[in-house]
Amino acid sequence: MKLKSILFAALLLCFSRASAQEAGTAKTIVKADAIYYGAFVSENPIPSDTQIVASPLEPFRRYYTQGQIVYLNKGQSQGIKVGDLYQTLRSLGVFKHPFKKAKLGYYNEQTGIIRIISVQDTSATAEVYDTYNGVMLGDIVVPFQKLTPPEARPYGKFDPMAISTGKLTGQIVWARDSREQLSTGDVVIVDVGERVGVKLGDYFTIYREQGSDGILNYADFEFGMRRSTGGSLRFRGSEFAIDRPVEGRDVLRRRYDSSTMPRTNVGELVIIRVEGTTATGVVVRTQGGEAFVGDKIELQ
Repeated sequence: MKLKSILFAALLLCFSRASAQEAGTAKTIVKADAIYYGAFVSENPIPSDTQIVASPLEPFRRYYTQGQIVYLNKGQSQGIKVGDLYQTLRSLGVFKHPFKKAKLGYYNEQTGIIRIISVQDTSATAEVYDTYNGVMLGDIVVPFQKLTPPEARPYGKFDPMAISTGKLTGQIVWARDSREQLSTGDVVIVDVGERVGVKLGDYFTIYREQGSDGILNYADFEFGMRRSTGGSLRFRGSEFAIDRPVEGRDVLRRRYDSSTMPRTNVGELVIIRVEGTTATGVVVRTQGGEAFVGDKIELQ
């Protein structure tokens, strides 16, 4: 009996811990690396007057990671103090809409967080506090701002065939790490932002219109059959004995507009950062099919 009591107590403890972990997971909508190490498209260029300009390791390393030392081109005269936290950004120029080719803004990759450990008059020494994929010479340095992730809402039913709500729509135009196929936790950029009313914590349905192309087209499926004249003279049978396709899928799509067909809802994302013309989001679920860069989104 004593052994059974011990086993029962152990099982109860395991279930309690599992429930606590599930509850914690449900409340945590995004991880830190999604908030601080994604990317964003700013409406205007980020000022580049403060940068990482040197490191004692620069003859040996291209990327600097946690605990390594870098030098800034500004110091005490410019108001930098020991203990200050800064975020490092890699600004890579104009970002154009990959599907419409219009300019959306300026692309900025969030590379890390540094902490000032020593200050000189016109320079400063910093330690890499945290990083996603490495800090580099030339990275822009801006004051660190603590971001508050949006609160998770109760996990509800997802309808892959739900019809449009008629609300704001947009498109996924980028995903971190050059991903094309998206899964839960992936950081993305969408082509709608503050100018059209997008707010931190907004949920969007990810959907795909009927007939839209996937990443790869494996075949040009054909339909309908036509009578064949193939086969031998003796054994070919009737004129329908050997058939072959007569029309391609593109013929049917020209005949019947795909935009009039039901769409497929493939997931959800939540907005974690808002700029003027764009916003950064995190995919919180995929269901009813894989989500891709290029998929449409609609405000819930």
